[in-house]
Amino acid sequence: MSEQPRVEIYTKDDCPYCDKAKDLFDAKGVEYETYNVTGDDDLFDEMVERADGRQTAPEVFIDDELIGGWDDTTALDETGELDKKLGLDTEAAVEHHKLIIAGSGIAGLTAAIYAARSNNDPLVLEGGEPGGQLTLTTDVENYPGFPEGLSGPDLINRMKEQAERFGTEIENGVIESVDDSKRPYRVELTNGDVYTADAFIAASGASARTLGIPGEDDLMGYGVSTCATCDGAFFRGEEMLVVGGGDAAMEEANFLTKFAEKVYLAHRREEFRAEDYWIDRIHEKVEAGEIEILKNTELTEVVGSAEEGVDYASLVRHPEGHPTDKLDDPETEEFEMDVGAVFLAIGHTPNTEYLEGTGVEMDDAGYLKTEGGKGGSQTATGVPGIFGAGDVVDFHYQQAVTAAGMGCKAALDADDYLEATEIDSEEPATEAAAGDD
Repeated sequence: MSEQPRVEIYTKDDCPYCDKAKDLFDAKGVEYETYNVTGDDDLFDEMVERADGRQTAPEVFIDDELIGGWDDTTALDETGELDKKLGLDTEAAVEHHKLIIAGSGIAGLTAAIYAARSNNDPLVLEGGEPGGQLTLTTDVENYPGFPEGLSGPDLINRMKEQAERFGTEIENGVIESVDDSKRPYRVELTNGDVYTADAFIAASGASARTLGIPGEDDLMGYGVSTCATCDGAFFRGEEMLVVGGGDAAMEEANFLTKFAEKVYLAHRREEFRAEDYWIDRIHEKVEAGEIEILKNTELTEVVGSAEEGVDYASLVRHPEGHPTDKLDDPETEEFEMDVGAVFLAIGHTPNTEYLEGTGVEMDDAGYLKTEGGKGGSQTATGVPGIFGAGDVVDFHYQQAVTAAGMGCKAALDADDYLEATEIDSEEPATEAAAGDD
């Protein structure tokens, strides 16, 4: 327990709820001061003034903060807020798992399947984007074992069923912080729920990046989107703009041809980063007149309103690429396009903020640094018992199959760690028994 705050309780004679309040703090081992207001007008007036005019007892204060009467105090106790205000260590009262997995995408669910089969009692916390980026993908045609392909949500749902079949517990929840200062690790969610874990796998994926240009935030959801599969159908018959040059941009542009009058694909360089399969597919759409490619072009502003949607997009173009770095160059061309929707497909930012303040090392972009190399513990971070898998580590491949492989590795590494930790904890008892002989 940390340094105890000052607890004060105003009471009166023949007050069963006053006795209950004192019993509650006694049971917690918390010292408190009592002020009996019966027959003491000055003390009674003091209580009323401090309690914002309330004239009932008990009235509880913690460090001069009004907690309230018995009902208020017990309500806080039921949610765990009272213990927090008292600075009590509540780890013994929270739910414990041998292994907690952050994220319910391909990496997290693969880790859960392996961990559950190893009897490691995994809890999967789904995060802010349940199912991860794959739930935003219409057709998955390159995941082994599905020659006809399947949808991203279908693949995720099948994996969830498989993980739960072996005993994985899956809960909604966004992690606020991980405390690695002592073991078991303490995992606190944004809703106040707290768990503890002997080992932890960060598989929380990455979120779509935005450009930070004028109009982007105001029109997000009103014609600006980071998910064509989510929002493309809303703009049927419109001309649409996709920004990006990787696989995601190509896939989004290809998908939008189902709905768009025409799709424009803007990329800030001459060469695309996408794999040849997607480049070839897009060029087929170009030849069919469904897509037009705008190379060496960047989006600078989206104009419109929440009521009317996107009116037009402002762009710049330079023959040598990266035109926003060359705005003063006379060769830089500024132009506008009358499009009804803008889709951003420019990469992702790893969801690792909850590990800030821990000993886990990250690069400048927020991706976790793991041991890598050959042999075991490839997914281990610099903190024993904390592992990373999927897009929180992999900034290069970012494929479903590679995420699954990393999830498998992380579960196996966590299992090795848990077994070694269990053996270490048993060694003193073994030595003591030998000494008794």
